[in-house]
Amino acid sequence: MPEPLTAQQVSDYETQGFVTVPGLFAKDEVKLILDAALTDERLAAAAYSRTDRDGNETRMSVWDEMGDDIYSIAMRSHRVANAVEQLIGEEICHYNSKLNAKEPKVGGSWEWHQDYGYAYGYGVLAPKMATCFISLDPSNRENGCIEMMAGSHRLGRIDHDFVGRQYCADQARVAAAETKLSVVPCELDAGDAVFFHCNTLHRSSANRSDRRRWALITVFNALSNLPYKDGPHAGLHPVDKVDDDMLRASAGRLSATEKVFQGQAFNPAA
Repeated sequence: MPEPLTAQQVSDYETQGFVTVPGLFAKDEVKLILDAALTDERLAAAAYSRTDRDGNETRMSVWDEMGDDIYSIAMRSHRVANAVEQLIGEEICHYNSKLNAKEPKVGGSWEWHQDYGYAYGYGVLAPKMATCFISLDPSNRENGCIEMMAGSHRLGRIDHDFVGRQYCADQARVAAAETKLSVVPCELDAGDAVFFHCNTLHRSSANRSDRRRWALITVFNALSNLPYKDGPHAGLHPVDKVDDDMLRASAGRLSATEKVFQGQAFNPAA
């Protein structure tokens, strides 16, 4: 099977800490995912909110185990899993996934952070992780698209602490980094994806528009890099890859009763 990313895309990821892949999922595939998410009662019941400085909320549902629901099938597909293995350079496992929902006018912002800033506190030894962010709606700066600080993965892990209810990278260090590195708004169409390194600083602004901004996000870990202590996202969560055409065959597969969602508590020192 051919590798899903070109040599240039891999090089961009290594240099910038992220790479955008337009049209990773077709419009009809994205519609199937959204149709499921909008009718999935278990997904909705598990959702919780994180508020920003202004009190605006972003809702999310988070889970550790991949199953046969359409969200897992999307991220277990060869086009995603093989791409992540190209970027990490070894066999992967699942760390966690989430459905991230910013509603019109009220969707909150996210401060600068690194995904490894979270995982480090939960016992992941090395930054051998990568995230796949799939835009389920068209996103731009008006409705709070994700933004990357290009090359920031080379700064290494930055200390994180709480700002309100968000766990964020040290603000003084981030401000210094912003004077040297460029910020890239990733304006995406539905079905476009961004793959980014776990130490890449990223953020998003509040949704001030009248358009929703939903995204499906999965963090992958190297199989050799499992957390050394118990806690959220601990243990082995395999990625059983499936053919890309399985997504259309999975239309209507909602969260099963055995799907375990994570709660909203976050304590990286636990």
